[in-house]
Amino acid sequence: MIPTYEELVELNPLLARRTREQVQVLLVEIESCGYRWDPERKVFFNEQMGVHVRTQGLDLFEPGEFAHSTSNIARNIQENPWGTFLRRKWSSVAPKIVYVFLVWLLLGWLFGWKIWLIVLASLLVCLFLFYAVCSFVWHGRLM
Repeated sequence: MIPTYEELVELNPLLARRTREQVQVLLVEIESCGYRWDPERKVFFNEQMGVHVRTQGLDLFEPGEFAHSTSNIARNIQENPWGTFLRRKWSSVAPKIVYVFLVWLLLGWLFGWKIWLIVLASLLVCLFLFYAVCSFVWHGRLM
């Protein structure tokens, strides 16, 4: 199932700058790269790569650029599957660690300053170690 031009413009008003034909060419290119429209989440999803594309950035692609971008993503996944996995984990876990850190920073002192300080330091160490492992796997060195 392919979304209509009106539905895409509603999700991304910047696509209104393009004609129906230009958007249709882009949709055909997206479909040819293995992406399928998910009507519930309102994204294009590629099951083979486990990657989704939101509609917000589609106005930036010219014909042929989407296929090139997808081939780069596929190559990166094949060359470094652990790096891709950890990159996804980093983007989902790191904000949660930062959120817990900030909440504990504000409210943790209610449990006593020693416990507050130990947990605060532990959260910082966890965040740094997680970043170090992810960075080393992504780039082969610490960044």
